[in-house]
Amino acid sequence: MKAEEITFYQPLLTKKEAREDALEGVEEHHVSDMIFKELEKMPKGDDVWGAKMSVFKELVEHHIKDEESKVFKSAEKALDDDEMQNIMKKFDQEKQKIKKTLK
Repeated sequence: MKAEEITFYQPLLTKKEAREDALEGVEEHHVSDMIFKELEKMPKGDDVWGAKMSVFKELVEHHIKDEESKVFKSAEKALDDDEMQNIMKKFDQEKQKIKKTLK
């Protein structure tokens, strides 16, 4: 999520035709991150854990569906081919950088 926010959503936030979808995507990342952190702190045997996991799963599935049906289409309209290629390259680099910090 962090790599996506830095390399994909930030440029979209500057584009009028993609800004609304990008703002929604960033907020969905924020909510997902909050729920994930809560899940990590809770014992898996807790009754609330299963319900919270279900909500987390639904949120992530909704986010992916939105990206595929709305955000990527907005990006295609807002960004030219060079911008998109640059974003993809930076995304891969940022993702690798983040993975190294998690080890």
